[in-house]
Amino acid sequence: MDPFSALASIVGVADVAARASTTIWKVINEWRDAPAQLGELQEEIRESRRLLDHLQMVCEAASNQSPDASTDIFKELIATQLLKAKSAWTDLEGILNSVLPLPAAGRTRIRKDKWMTQKGKALRLQGVLKEVRSQILVALSLQGISHDLQANSTSLHRHDETIARLGSTSVHLTTLSTQIETLQ
Repeated sequence: MDPFSALASIVGVADVAARASTTIWKVINEWRDAPAQLGELQEEIRESRRLLDHLQMVCEAASNQSPDASTDIFKELIATQLLKAKSAWTDLEGILNSVLPLPAAGRTRIRKDKWMTQKGKALRLQGVLKEVRSQILVALSLQGISHDLQANSTSLHRHDETIARLGSTSVHLTTLSTQIETLQ
């Protein structure tokens, strides 16, 4: 997955998450004594959107770096999780929309009965979103560790080269010193 595909996937998921966020806000606003699960779901949406913003920044920064094997693995892990997230967001948005009043269709009240029949599915989808968030955080951590190891390896290689040059210079200085002593 190239960086632009990764960014497009993130933007697509962020769009669905934004719509779900708006919808849940409407549901909570309409439903004066909304169940606690809706508040928890709203918080999950906020956390996921923050993570998507961070992930977008990471992908934008990665697009300026040369790709390697760990980057490819990272992108595949992220792509898999984004597909899961997009599906969960879409399903949640459908559940939330089914609960909202639709004056045009003659529904003027929150459909609490709809929520009661769908809350188990909503809870399962919320669990999927938590798992996706967790997997993305693990992938981000592993990517950071991989970059740190690469930077340390490069530093160590440069250090070894410097030591080798110093050793070579030392040998040359010893030879030069010996030659000066024999000339004197």
